[in-house]
Amino acid sequence: MLRGFAVRFVAVTLLAIGGASAQDVYRGDVSVDVSGKPAAQARAEAMAAAPLQALNDLMRRLALGADQERLPQVDAETADRLAVSVEILNERAQGQRYVATLRARFDPEGVRRLLRGAGVGFAETASKPVLALPVFQAGEGVKLWDQPNPWLRAWSQIADPGGLVPLLTPLADLEDVADIGGDAGVIDNESRLLRIAERYGAGDVVIARATLRSTDDGRPLIQVRADRVGDHPAAGVHVKDY
Repeated sequence: MLRGFAVRFVAVTLLAIGGASAQDVYRGDVSVDVSGKPAAQARAEAMAAAPLQALNDLMRRLALGADQERLPQVDAETADRLAVSVEILNERAQGQRYVATLRARFDPEGVRRLLRGAGVGFAETASKPVLALPVFQAGEGVKLWDQPNPWLRAWSQIADPGGLVPLLTPLADLEDVADIGGDAGVIDNESRLLRIAERYGAGDVVIARATLRSTDDGRPLIQVRADRVGDHPAAGVHVKDY
């Protein structure tokens, strides 16, 4: 359950921060998992569909948060025209199941014209990584490095989403513990947060707090809050779900 919250939290947080050369930025990876078709047919259909999906994902990564709803609607013909190449990063065929990861690369200037034409602001400069510190609270107990911390475990299972803002999760090793302890007071100590950020080469530290609560009728509630310290102004992101 907590891993699902972490995935959504990553998406919201990285959209809020916004920022590799143009060739590295203007590409998109597509995951394929098709059953019930011969591998050759599934591969051909996936290669044909990859540019459109990858272009839509790319535009969402590039667009500034305020302009997400203004992204242009594109068709397969436009995506094919802007695609420079489509390659297979890895693939596996087992019987009637085909699993693969494809990568489409796009003409940077063509994508820029598309976004500008729709009046969409975008960023293509890579930023320093963001270091996430997953803090879990249940009752009076606050955990960062101490186990069990299901919130830290959920974050450690998330792959870096790529794009303009690299995401780091701490190793929870002795150096991390030495830089910043796990009690609530130290977590709010800005000098120690900046120390651990510097060691990881990060520009920001995002304190990702997941608090387990109960509703009035006794149902469990996870409340998630983000507090950011570093190169960007502090901000909070709240996610609630049952």
